[in-house]
Amino acid sequence: MAPISAGMRNVSKSVPKAYCANIWGVKYRLKFTRRYDGYTVKRSKIDSLLGFAVKAGKILYGIDTLETTKLRYYLILLCHSTAENTRKKVIHIAELRRVPIVVSESDLQYAVGRKNCKVLAITDRQMSDAMCKYLEEGYHLFSSEDK
Repeated sequence: MAPISAGMRNVSKSVPKAYCANIWGVKYRLKFTRRYDGYTVKRSKIDSLLGFAVKAGKILYGIDTLETTKLRYYLILLCHSTAENTRKKVIHIAELRRVPIVVSESDLQYAVGRKNCKVLAITDRQMSDAMCKYLEEGYHLFSSEDK
């Protein structure tokens, strides 16, 4: 295999980065966008607010971070495909900290842009209030019947 020259790297810029993983030796981080059959799906209001929270750095990722952090968070988002053991831990943490849980019916990794993301916490009060206000078909509050 021939060594990769700088000219070949410019060729990969014409290809959308969402489709480039390791082409011509250049590694790109995959962007998670919702695309079905070539059409972009309209994002819900909560997905847009999650994008703003990611940009602002107001999100905690993962169950271990929720257990160990001393920061205050106002809302926990849980993916529908979360394991039962993780779900029990999240319920326990939410009861201790008196925080509502919102369950997502779609994968959170596409809304946040992190691979295999199952649990999130929002550390901004206004952002979490807006998310609770705009609960739509894809998101619902966790109740005791969901256990």
